[in-house]
Formats: sequence, C-alpha cells, structure tokens
Amino acid sequence: MKTKRLLLAWLLVCLLPLAALADVWQDSETKVNYEYEPGSGVAKVTESPEVSGNLFFPTSIIIDGSEYCVIEIISNAFYGCKNITSISIPNSVTKMGYNAFRGCTGLLNVTLQEGLTTIGETAFFGCTSLTSITIPSSVTNWSDRYYGNRAFSNCTALSSVTFQEGLTTIGSSAFSGCTSLTNITIPSSVTSWGGGACGGCTGLSSVTFQEGLSTIGET
Repeated sequence: MKTKRLLLAWLLVCLLPLAALADVWQDSETKVNYEYEPGSGVAKVTESPEVSGNLFFPTSIIIDGSEYCVIEIISNAFYGCKNITSISIPNSVTKMGYNAFRGCTGLLNVTLQEGLTTIGETAFFGCTSLTSITIPSSVTNWSDRYYGNRAFSNCTALSSVTFQEGLTTIGSSAFSGCTSLTNITIPSSVTSWGGGACGGCTGLSSVTFQEGLSTIGET
C-alpha cells in the first residue's frame, strides 16, 4: 500500500509541469499568437512568425467566452518579421522582452503607451527603417539584460528620440550605430547614462544633459 502511495505521489509531481503549460490562441485576422493559462485572466503575445503589415494589439482578448488582459510581449515574439510596417502597444502591456522586434527591417512606426515599464535588451535592434521613437515616462529603467541594453542599436534610419520625464537609466549601447541620429536631449529624471549609449552615432552633433545625471559610462 505504501508503495502505491509513493507511486501516486511521484506521478502527481511529474504531471504538475504539464498542467502548468500555457495554451496558445491565434487571432485569425492578424496571425498574432497569444499564450495564456485558462482561467488566469491574463495573456502574453508569443512568437508569431506569420505577421505582417500594421499591428494594433488589443488591451484584452476573448477566448472561449473568457476575457484575458494582454500584459506582455515575450522575448523573440516578432524576431525577424521583416514585413511588419507599424506597431501600436496598448497601455495594458507592461513588459517587452528581449529581441521582441529585433530585425524587423520594414518597421516604420512604433507607438508605445504609458504603462510600459520594461523594454528588453535588443528589443528593436536592427530595425533599419524606424525613423523616430518616443519613450513614455512609465519606462523607468533599461540598464541590463531585461531593461534595454542595445535596445535600438543599429537602427540606422532613427533620427528622432524623445524621452519623457520618469526614465532613470539609459542602458549600455542603447543607441549605438544609429548613424542618422543628430541630437538627443536627456530629461532631468535620468541619473545614469550607460557606456557606449551613442557609440558609432556618426551623425550626432549634440547631446544635452539636464541636472540630475550622476553617472556617465565609458564611450
């Protein structure tokens, strides 16, 4: 009897990871995939290799009659999707993982809403058609793997970057290789400027720092 109880306990332990696996639902119109756990009330945008054109993410989706709030774009979700031309991120999304839109060379426009707090490392690396970006004030930090190192590196058409008050740290090499960038004004809320943040920005003529900056990394 004891052996049977031990066997049953072992089977339950083995099956727990399977029970925790998320389901995936695809929006038939946009081909965007969402992962979710039934009954959790939240969903995350997951890897969606078939997407193209203009993407507008909803704040929530309905699956089998239940509503799921869209809270995150996971790492590598749209890595290398060259036919995406614009994206609009809703205010329900708080985190964007690393490589989320890396290599989306056709991407022209990005709209980030207040509510986003995290921009992952290399999130927009190599988006060579992107011309401008506004970072909302809710993004407070992007200084390591999960907060934006090289977030916009090699975006060679990027000529305009607007920061809102609230950001405290700009990650290492955040805009390295952005050869079309001509000037940057850093808000007073920024206290740390990562090493090489504008390395290789050969067109950059001025960087304006406000009172509050205490740390500037190596170029």
